[in-house]
Amino acid sequence: MRHVLALVYKYVFITAIVAVTTWWAGGATITRALWLGLVITAALYILGDLVMLRYFGNWVAAIADAAVAFLILRSGTVMPGTLTPSPSSSAMSMVMSLVAAVAIGIAEYFFHQYLLNSHTVPVAAMDGGNRGSGASGARGEDSGRGGSGGSGEGDKGGPRHEDL
Repeated sequence: MRHVLALVYKYVFITAIVAVTTWWAGGATITRALWLGLVITAALYILGDLVMLRYFGNWVAAIADAAVAFLILRSGTVMPGTLTPSPSSSAMSMVMSLVAAVAIGIAEYFFHQYLLNSHTVPVAAMDGGNRGSGASGARGEDSGRGGSGGSGEGDKGGPRHEDL
């Protein structure tokens, strides 16, 4: 259910951004904005949110989302005949695609924070591997310390008082 709600949020803000920028560029149709919103939402949710965000973090995923959105907006293969810029509107189409991609990248950064805070997308062990999760014990830092030695009952893998 969390994924459905996240997809609805994502579709709404991406479609709004695409509709505004295509209207600004002079090529606004509701069908075009809805179609582009759907294609971009699907691509970015799979690539950016479920893969990139999980393994590479928020900044990398947001930049990748902006790049993929730009490529989709510039592509003539999404909806043949409607996205291929004519020579007279090529510069405006490029600006529209760039503005929309930057706006989508910024919105995706905040959307990723929502996904992480709502636990819709779990973070891979790579992020938490440097702190806790046994990483300090593997380097041998816990040996030689008095007290629990890193394996006591109260050790939850989080930062200890000495580490702060």
